Amino acid sequence: DAVVVTGGLGGTPDDLTMPGVAAGLGRELEVNPVAEADVAATIEEIYERRPDLEFDLKVEWYASMPAGATPIPNPEGLAPGCVAGNVYVLPGIPEEMRAVFGNVADDFGGTVATKTFHTPEPEGAMAEPLAAVATQFGVRVGSYPSRGGGPTRIKLTATDAAVLADASSWLVANADAALVESEDELDETRGGGEDETRSDDADETRGDGESRTAGGADAG
Repeated sequence: DAVVVTGGLGGTPDDLTMPGVAAGLGRELEVNPVAEADVAATIEEIYERRPDLEFDLKVEWYASMPAGATPIPNPEGLAPGCVAGNVYVLPGIPEEMRAVFGNVADDFGGTVATKTFHTPEPEGAMAEPLAAVATQFGVRVGSYPSRGGGPTRIKLTATDAAVLADASSWLVANADAALVESEDELDETRGGGEDETRSDDADETRGDGESRTAGGADAG
C-alpha cells in the first residue's frame, strides 16, 4: 500500500507538507542534495526568463524533504516531489502533479476492473449495502454525491473481474434502491500509472490553495 500526498510544497508559510510528512515518519527535514541541484537550475532558468524579478527564490524552500527521501523531478514547475518509505509527495497543481506522478507511475502497477452505478437515493441511504458488499466481496467502494441534486454515483473496484461481477449482482439484488449501470464505465480497466484528472462535478481537478511563482513554477 502507498500514501499519496499532494500540494503544499512551495515556499510560503502555509506550505507545510514536507515538514508534516517528515514529522509523521519520525525523520528530520533536510535539504536533499539531488533536489537542491535540480531546484537551483530551475531557479536560474526562471531568473533568465524574468530578469525583472525583485525577490529571492530560496533553494532550501523547495529542496527540503524528509531525511533519506528520494526526490521526484518536477519538469513542469519548481518544487520536486519525493518518495519517503511508502509515502509519495506530489505537487498540487494538476499539470505538475501529473508530470511528477509520471516519474513513479510504474510503482503503481496492476490492472483493476470497475463498475459504476447511479442511484437517485442520497449517499447516506447506501451506507449499509455498500459496507456489506465491501466486506463480503473485498471490493473497493466509492460513493460520490452530486452537488447539484443529481444522482449519486456508486463505483465498485476489484482486481478480479469475476469478483466484481458477483459483487455488482449482489449489490443490485440487496440494495433497497434503484441502481442504473453506467455503460461508459462498465468493465473499465486501468493499468498502473494511469491517473484520473476529472471529478464528478467539475471539469478539472484543481489544487486547493495552490500558488505560483514566476514562470509558472509551483509554490504550493
